[in-house]
Amino acid sequence: MPVDDFYARTREGIADPGAWQTLVDHLQGVARLAESFAGAFNSSQWGHLAGLWHDLGKYRAEFQARLRGALTTVEHSGVGAALACHFDRDRGAPVVFERYFRILHGAQTPGSDQLR
Repeated sequence: MPVDDFYARTREGIADPGAWQTLVDHLQGVARLAESFAGAFNSSQWGHLAGLWHDLGKYRAEFQARLRGALTTVEHSGVGAALACHFDRDRGAPVVFERYFRILHGAQTPGSDQLR
């Protein structure tokens, strides 16, 4: 399946996937923003990665089916979180990387209130 056939979100009231936000556009847009925000603590590259990874689970067929109306609950943030945790430990990423990833995705972690 071509990359442009995966979507991040629908548009309310519009059933045509051609009008939806592609997952690639979403991930790249969030990566640019996260890179900018993370620059405040000298971690722009890690912010960029967090932005790219935060919704990787949306590539799952089950998530794409949900966008098209399937009545199912799909966990989509765990894929990127698992990658971030692994990468964080193996590559010497800043300790805040995992927390930043979770904040980016909307989940709070202990101490995350200190990362402004």
